[in-house]
Amino acid sequence: MKTVILIINGGIGKHIAATAVIKNIAKKFQDRKLIVLGYYPEVFLNNPNVYRVYKSNCLQYFYEDFIKDKDTILLSQEVYQSTEYIVENKHLIQAWSECLNLNHEEQDPEIFLNHAEILDAKSKYLKDKPILVMQANGGSEHQNYSWTRDLPPFLAQEIINDLKDKYHIYLIKKPKQVSFKNAESLSFNNIREAMALLCISEKRLLIDSFLQHAAAALNKPSVVCWLSTKPEKLGYNIHTNIVPPDSANKFSHRLDNIFFEKDFVAMPHQCNIDLIKAFKKENILDAIYDKKV
Repeated sequence: MKTVILIINGGIGKHIAATAVIKNIAKKFQDRKLIVLGYYPEVFLNNPNVYRVYKSNCLQYFYEDFIKDKDTILLSQEVYQSTEYIVENKHLIQAWSECLNLNHEEQDPEIFLNHAEILDAKSKYLKDKPILVMQANGGSEHQNYSWTRDLPPFLAQEIINDLKDKYHIYLIKKPKQVSFKNAESLSFNNIREAMALLCISEKRLLIDSFLQHAAAALNKPSVVCWLSTKPEKLGYNIHTNIVPPDSANKFSHRLDNIFFEKDFVAMPHQCNIDLIKAFKKENILDAIYDKKV
């Protein structure tokens, strides 16, 4: 059997973005079966372009089965360290495809949920009021707040207070991340269940984290707020992307940065944005209500 193996490092959002790259792989290597190695294999379940998916820390007998004396092509380049992404400032999916020597034809990620998963989400989460899914914090289990992409807590609470009467608000968060009054906090061990919740929601207010990638993959237009990361490199046109105005920029020595202006987990002393001026609450609310921003 001839195979091509894609190795993915990083978070859930990067794995979801990889589903667009996978479409480009499938077009180039039509005579090979695609195997994916990643930390979030559930992202690729039911994907018709994927032959098999393995969790990166559960690879018993993988070498004997797919590498040793086999007709195999490895695709393992790290896109976040590529010229295409860092220097040329191309979108993650385009940069990834190009550094793997693929034709950049597909830009949109895709997730394949089945009817049972949607019905299960409806049975657990439907309420009398329409659902608004909100993600105010992203990052790892041990990261409580990152100014680089999380909504400022005071702003998140104000928005929730203004929306609570119209929507049942589900706040998607890690257990140690901040909770807010008037929003029901959910911490998902099951990523696919979180994505099914997106499917039954009426509105979505997100940040640059895995749910904005998932919403794009599920064709669910959302309002996405960006701080130091850029929608041009990590976002999608399906969303209403809100970025800080130039007037919110502040001088900061880029003391600790090597490849990026700001990392996802940048230290507080690196903050170069006036968080008070970063977003106008009214603009975010207008975008949620589908008014002109």
